[in-house]
Amino acid sequence: RWITASFGFVGLPIAVLTYLGYQDTPAGAAEPRWTPLAVAGRQFVSDAKCMACHQDGETGASALLNFRPRRDPEWAIGHVRDPETITPGLRSPTGAGLGVAQAQAVGAFVRRLRSGGPQPQVSQRDLTAARVLGRYCAACHMIDGEGAASAPDLTRAGAARDREWLHQWITSPEDVDPFASMPAFGS
Repeated sequence: RWITASFGFVGLPIAVLTYLGYQDTPAGAAEPRWTPLAVAGRQFVSDAKCMACHQDGETGASALLNFRPRRDPEWAIGHVRDPETITPGLRSPTGAGLGVAQAQAVGAFVRRLRSGGPQPQVSQRDLTAARVLGRYCAACHMIDGEGAASAPDLTRAGAARDREWLHQWITSPEDVDPFASMPAFGS
């Protein structure tokens, strides 16, 4: 009988607090928004560099894409930049780690995974754009709050400039501004 009373004394407040917690959750607030950088990070962890070590088992390929990470994004960034430093002697390094922008993309991916929610379906066009952003642009630029802040934020760049100007700037910045410090990225 005292066990039932103890359960009521402890269990009822827990149930009430849980219910009140759910009541305070805003409608539609559960799913995190996947940014282009996070989408790029998902692609980079699917890369052959990562898959060379992360095959079957606990750290396998499917584990990289469908898990809730226990480690923080900064650990993941350090690991993809130099796997041997983070996990010395565990595996033979397959070559150089990922670049700065790619590592930031993987960090964005890990942040989304830690938040939960389904991964988005992305068109091939958007996937290509995300990969370019994650491979080259994020080392200097920020978009949707992720990336580096050493160059202008690109979040609303398409609203401020037309397609032709952006193409000219990306392919030959010195033609637009002779003092530009941005490198040219081909045609």
